[in-house]
Amino acid sequence: MSLIRPSICGKSSIFNAVANPLTRSYGVVAVDKQDVTGTIGRAGSMPQQHLVLPWRTVHDNIILGLEICGASVGEARVYGLP
Repeated sequence: MSLIRPSICGKSSIFNAVANPLTRSYGVVAVDKQDVTGTIGRAGSMPQQHLVLPWRTVHDNIILGLEICGASVGEARVYGLP
């Protein structure tokens, strides 16, 4: 999904509320009418800028998603690249 609106209208706040359960102080996030507040792994967001972690190698930045999903660093390195 893309959300295209003018600057400073709350786009990032909406995505952060859906993707990060730690940023909300009240309210719920519902998917198909089910409360998914506080759950992880159902949604994510990518900022407009292409950000990488400068202390990681290119390969380690590529496999970061696998690590976040629970793969060990070794597994992510084996399965992260063809």
